[in-house]
Amino acid sequence: MAQTWPPSRVFYCLKFTVIASVVEQPPCSIQFEAHALRMFSIRLCLLFQSKEVQAMEAAGYDRLSNLASANGEVGTGGLANCIAVVGFDASNRMAIAHYNTINCMDTSSNPPRWNEASLTNFREWFKKQRQATKFMVGLGKGWMNPEGDMERLRFELIQLIIKVFGYEPTVAGYCITCRERTLTAHANDSVMPQGWGQMGLVIPYDQLKGR
Repeated sequence: MAQTWPPSRVFYCLKFTVIASVVEQPPCSIQFEAHALRMFSIRLCLLFQSKEVQAMEAAGYDRLSNLASANGEVGTGGLANCIAVVGFDASNRMAIAHYNTINCMDTSSNPPRWNEASLTNFREWFKKQRQATKFMVGLGKGWMNPEGDMERLRFELIQLIIKVFGYEPTVAGYCITCRERTLTAHANDSVMPQGWGQMGLVIPYDQLKGR
């Protein structure tokens, strides 16, 4: 639910100010102050409405969120070997996707290699669904301190993300949110709305497999 600063406190303060100021004032002065008070109240309401905190648009597991406004927020959680991909349209509206990287990995090769075509197909699908023109990417918690061959895969994944999305990921966490073009990592999903895991459009991985 959107949260706004309670304007009632402002009006109470203004009422007290008016009462104190109109004592022993001529009628014309009272009318002028009342008009000024109304104009100030309108401007104050517009100010706080413009700063209203909007509800988060969330992406569940293997899903793409709805669009949030430019001053809104998007987020996803449960990120292990997955990545969070945020796309922006021409109006700076944004959407976030929870993408499981196993779907762009060629596990039949030895050692396993990344499949650039699969991730590129996902990018194009994202662009089509949300008219995205620019991207930001955050890594899941599983990529924070990998060991053994996973360290190689992490390095190669980052290079692939740079190539496909034109963005170098520097944020990693179990949960990632985005507001005002800033990615933030969280240790858990407590910041996510209730039922977030089933929110958003399911990513059609089978249709996006690279050849």
